Amino acid sequence: KVEYLVDLALHVDSGRIHVKQWDGMDDEAIIAELVAIRGIGRWTVEMMLMFRLGRPDVLPLDDLGIRKGAQAVDKLDAMPTPKALAARGARWGPYRSYASFYLWRIADAASAGKQAVKRSQDGAPRAPGQATIFAPVSDSSLRSSWRWQCASSSQ
Repeated sequence: KVEYLVDLALHVDSGRIHVKQWDGMDDEAIIAELVAIRGIGRWTVEMMLMFRLGRPDVLPLDDLGIRKGAQAVDKLDAMPTPKALAARGARWGPYRSYASFYLWRIADAASAGKQAVKRSQDGAPRAPGQATIFAPVSDSSLRSSWRWQCASSSQ
């Protein structure tokens, strides 16, 4: 792990990582820039795009929770392949991050009667019968980019 951090620091120091330009870069360009660093994979970058940069159109195709959620929604015997999920998810754009949040929650609820896992992006603890709703919020301090705000709502 230390070697990965050293490699990341070397990439930043050498100017191969363009953090200050990320606001104007598309998701795939950021992914390509970061997966070149040892120890950083596509899934890690996709999580950063969603949760740190607030990108609204990210569908992490290799995430098991996303695939399990899609399996539950479509009542499939097996999880969809990443390729099948990509084809289905194409129509969810440009809001695939929203779909991802819902698929994670559906997977949690469908998991063998277990209580849904509390995720770090959740707000205050929910009372029974309440659902979590994710909504983009404009934040001028982020120079018109998006961040995710979690709110509870009775249903």
